[in-house]
Amino acid sequence: MRENPDLSVPLAPVPSAGAPSATDLPCEPPFRRPWYLRRRLWGPLAVLLAAFLFAMLIRRSGGWGAVVPVLTRAVRHPGSLAGGLALFALSLGCGLTRWYVLMRHLGMPVRFTQALRLYAAGHFFNVLGPGATGGDVVKAAWLARLTPGHRAEAVSSIAAERLIGLLGMVFFVSTIAFVRADFFRMNPVLTALRHGILLAFAVAATVVLTLALVDLDSRLAHRRGADPDRESKALNVLLRIWRTLHVCMSHKVATAAAFLLSLLNHISDVCVYVLMSHALGLRIPFIDLLVVSPLANTIAAIPVTPGGAGVRETTLQSLLTVIDIPPEASASLGLLMFFGILFWALIGGLIMLFGASMTPMPRWHSE
Repeated sequence: MRENPDLSVPLAPVPSAGAPSATDLPCEPPFRRPWYLRRRLWGPLAVLLAAFLFAMLIRRSGGWGAVVPVLTRAVRHPGSLAGGLALFALSLGCGLTRWYVLMRHLGMPVRFTQALRLYAAGHFFNVLGPGATGGDVVKAAWLARLTPGHRAEAVSSIAAERLIGLLGMVFFVSTIAFVRADFFRMNPVLTALRHGILLAFAVAATVVLTLALVDLDSRLAHRRGADPDRESKALNVLLRIWRTLHVCMSHKVATAAAFLLSLLNHISDVCVYVLMSHALGLRIPFIDLLVVSPLANTIAAIPVTPGGAGVRETTLQSLLTVIDIPPEASASLGLLMFFGILFWALIGGLIMLFGASMTPMPRWHSE
């Protein structure tokens, strides 16, 4: 029997034999409302903005009477429709594999089925939250609960995956901007957009190179003063995040694999647009969709509406108008893509609810 010299402080309970430890208990998804849903003003405004953009999209297209006949053509081409949905799954799989590669490189003892459930939860909430990154908040909160003692490193793996994905996206779009310079010369707005794309690529490349080449730990080691404990409290989280990003970006094989998966992701997205346009009976040249679709997806990532809804479709219609695609046809293509996104978001929600068991991960040795 243990002695308690201070009777005012209760002894911690001793677990009984055979009782499960904390690391054996399942860690289910954090169903508390994420930050973007807790904001009472922002959530309704984002939904209203998406509804307004959709209403304007249909109005510019001549109303539902003009859009529905084009949209229902997809039923007559089930092969193209199914192929487009399958390629959308391939695109999501590239993002999942990219993140899994980085987590394994960091030494995280995560199973692929666990990564799948986390990624599915992120995609599900991406469609419900502002922009194309709102689900990262839910994914990060759940991952933090699974990695006690390594939360900064685990959550930073999401940032590293997003950063490499961003670099792949702007590299892909910048390459297209060079190859199809004629498209961007059609009006001053597209010309300004081309300059913005090239600037974004320069910024993203600079950030990645800085993270890969600068070892912040060694640079700050000689500057630490006589009170390292106090300084560590202020710098610990920053250094652990930087260290994680540095390890990811400085590993040539892991970074190259993640970058190539990003390119495959964006190429798959273009092919989805091609198949969906074929399902609607549209004959939009591939070289034009190669320019239009990544631009629409990039602008939709701006966090102003749930999942970029309305923004993607409005941008797509505006860009397709430049190449003389009728507004009812471009609106139908945007709506069909939106329905495909909703379809896989629902699949992601089912995986989130009924996926692999999520027990907290054991501690691992950080790089």
